Amino acid sequence: GVIVIMTSIASSLFAIKIHRIIISLDAQAPHIQKLSSSINLELFGGSNSSTRGFNNSTYVSPHQDQIVHKDKISSTSTEPMFVLHIGPHKTATSVIQCDLTRYRKELYETASVAYVGRIYSHCLNRRNNKHTLDPRSLINSCFINGNCETKDAWKSLESELAYLSAHNKHVILSDEAFARMHVTSYNQKVDNRQMLYKLVNKYYPGRMRVVVVYRRYYEWMLSLWNEFNKPFKNGNGDTSDYRPTYQNWPSEGGKRCHTFVSFMKKFMDPEGKRTSDEYRHRAEAEHVHVAEYFRGLWSNHSSEVQVLNL
Repeated sequence: GVIVIMTSIASSLFAIKIHRIIISLDAQAPHIQKLSSSINLELFGGSNSSTRGFNNSTYVSPHQDQIVHKDKISSTSTEPMFVLHIGPHKTATSVIQCDLTRYRKELYETASVAYVGRIYSHCLNRRNNKHTLDPRSLINSCFINGNCETKDAWKSLESELAYLSAHNKHVILSDEAFARMHVTSYNQKVDNRQMLYKLVNKYYPGRMRVVVVYRRYYEWMLSLWNEFNKPFKNGNGDTSDYRPTYQNWPSEGGKRCHTFVSFMKKFMDPEGKRTSDEYRHRAEAEHVHVAEYFRGLWSNHSSEVQVLNL
């Protein structure tokens, strides 16, 4: 119970940045104008915009092998931006994406922001299928097996970028699965970051911002442990939504929850690592925080990397 409360509080604290853009809005509230000013200041620059975390760091990822674009985004630029929010996991990504889903229409019409990231159906307050994209199809097929130019997901992304840039719309693409995205594809050994940046830069030249969230490591570990032991499919506490492994007592074949110590032993075992954990193992091998690892990984494959402090 304590861990659930802690993670809930931690998630709500992300209102400091992206979440505060929309958390005060009600579906029918007259506060939409706040959205325009907040979203432009917090994500797309402006005089009150700030980057927290690792601006002065000298760490460079060993996987950072090619500089694509050295120029940083001007804080006075009024041109539309492309924002790629990559998480990582357990940094309030679901909370952010739920609200971005809920207020897609208001964002588009009032703040000139198109949200094309992960959609949560239970967060939709109205059906709006315009400018939707499935980021997982890019990550799970295109960026693993290569040949992106032939994939429908890649063509859809380019089509959306072409339309939205022509209509002067900011774009937010949010999915924590980008954190586990393969750096290179299996078949072609193509640098996926470079390929994605080149596509975005075609329509948003010099205006691609990658957003990474920093969370204190010990809080992050507790949140991961809580997620690992969570008995509900969607975490909503509905007893009818129990995962199959939690529907019986351990003595009857059900799952036995890990203690935090046993969880950490399993989690730290390099032999048992999953693809989704690879970025964490790489960060640990290089003795840097995960957020710093991603800052180094993307700094030369974007116009700017912004680290936000959870």
